[in-house]
Amino acid sequence: MILKPNCFGNVMNALANFKKRRQAISFYRNFINSGDLCFDIGANVGDKSDIFRRLNAKVVAVEPQPLCVGRIKERFQYDKNIEILNVALGRKSGVDEMYVCSNINVLSTMSKKWIEHSRFSSNNKVKWDDKIKVSVTTLDELIERFGVPKFCKIDVEGFEIEVLLGLTKRMKYLSFEFMDEFLDDALEIFLMLEKIGNIKSNYSLREDFDSRSFCLRGWRSSFDVMKELKSLKDKKIWGDIYIMFEE
Repeated sequence: MILKPNCFGNVMNALANFKKRRQAISFYRNFINSGDLCFDIGANVGDKSDIFRRLNAKVVAVEPQPLCVGRIKERFQYDKNIEILNVALGRKSGVDEMYVCSNINVLSTMSKKWIEHSRFSSNNKVKWDDKIKVSVTTLDELIERFGVPKFCKIDVEGFEIEVLLGLTKRMKYLSFEFMDEFLDDALEIFLMLEKIGNIKSNYSLREDFDSRSFCLRGWRSSFDVMKELKSLKDKKIWGDIYIMFEE
């Protein structure tokens, strides 16, 4: 059988996606065991929720964009171990505005600062061309409702500080997105989390919107991680910082 060029490309893309998913599953085994509870904050269309479910975790997926929520519900329509919430998270419950990037929905945000100063701000292909009202709850309220998660992933395009201002309780692990334009935000988050409990940290850099390995050997102090990130500043790095609360 001779594959046509477009068929060959589809096969190669499928194999590449399979490899990435397998690597992601292996990476998240650092945090998640079968039966653990995970929060996917900023779930978008549920790619990380899918990884967590493949690890047999129970998942609470939180996403404020109605179109994305519709896709998550369709994707997991027969899965009873995922709870899908059409809300945003913040420092307090209520209602807030979200700026929607209709052509690249992963760049929708609730942060004006992120729109004005991120690397995407001057990209003519990126337009936040709509605003929607979204219901807001807090991490503490999610914990009260569903229990303390083993792992919480936060990816909210510059709104991470606001999300974590709604947290006062410790969990085992959490991650939050960082960009080198906003390393001061990462430092502020470290200081906030250290008020909740003793922490260790590590980080990963992203490739094709996914993180698949730690950049440092073992869990380190917040100081060590910030020192490392500042040494890489202005290289347009981005990725995820991982936090472990010590017993």
